[in-house]
Amino acid sequence: MMEQMDNPYPQSDPPPHFLRKFLHPEEETLIFYLHRHPILFVPIAAVIAFLFFVPIIVYLGLRDSSLNILSRLSWERWFLILFFYYFIIGILSFRAFVDYYFDLAIITTKRIIDVDQLGFFTQTVSEAELDQIQDVTARQSGFWQTIFDFGDVSVQTAAEKPRFIFEAVPHPYKVSRQILSVCQEAIRRNKLPPPLGSDDFKKENGFQDAQFKELPPLK
Repeated sequence: MMEQMDNPYPQSDPPPHFLRKFLHPEEETLIFYLHRHPILFVPIAAVIAFLFFVPIIVYLGLRDSSLNILSRLSWERWFLILFFYYFIIGILSFRAFVDYYFDLAIITTKRIIDVDQLGFFTQTVSEAELDQIQDVTARQSGFWQTIFDFGDVSVQTAAEKPRFIFEAVPHPYKVSRQILSVCQEAIRRNKLPPPLGSDDFKKENGFQDAQFKELPPLK
């Protein structure tokens, strides 16, 4: 059964709230979903942390300055400057988090779904049936991808979108094998039974050739 397959990512039952709008629970079951590797968010977090401390660094640098810039502005103006500065930093930080968290690859028992989040209000969703998948390729390149075990997974399909690329996902080789395994299981489960009397039908049902000889005409 597909639910018993080795899965590198935990299943969700029920699925997380942010995934439910992409799923058809009456027709399919969530197998796993992917975010980009969290290491990609570290440089962004470092820049945000630096910008957070910039006003403090500037204050310490100007406090003993002979220019006496700090005393030229009232505390109300400093408050407004700092308020808008940190408000902008907060908006940029939240947008970076949204872009990271809602970029998704979703694998169900019927479909593969690619969700691209662009800013706060733009989202592109592409999907393909599992039996339309033709090839799955994993790729790692560079020092950091090798050390932290992340890379790109490319899925070639016969759907309207011919290629799905899941960038910087964790364990790309394991993910590619898992997608192929899910596809093979889906094809097996959706396979039509062999025609009555065919060699495959006889083999699957244990019939002998003699049992399929032409019956004598009715009198």
